[in-house]
Amino acid sequence: HVDILQDEQEGTTRTVIAMVVSIWAATMLQVFARHTSRVRQVWGVPAEE
Repeated sequence: HVDILQDEQEGTTRTVIAMVVSIWAATMLQVFARHTSRVRQVWGVPAEE
C-alpha cells in the first residue's frame, strides 16, 4: 500500500509541477511579447521584422 501511495503522490507532484511551469511559461511569453512590441514602438521598428 505504501508503494502505491508513493507512486500516486509522485505522479500528482509531477502533474502540479508541470502545470505551474506551463502557466509560468505562458505568462512569460505574454510579458515578453508586450515588452517586444513596446521596444519596437519606441525604436520605430516596423512590425514585419
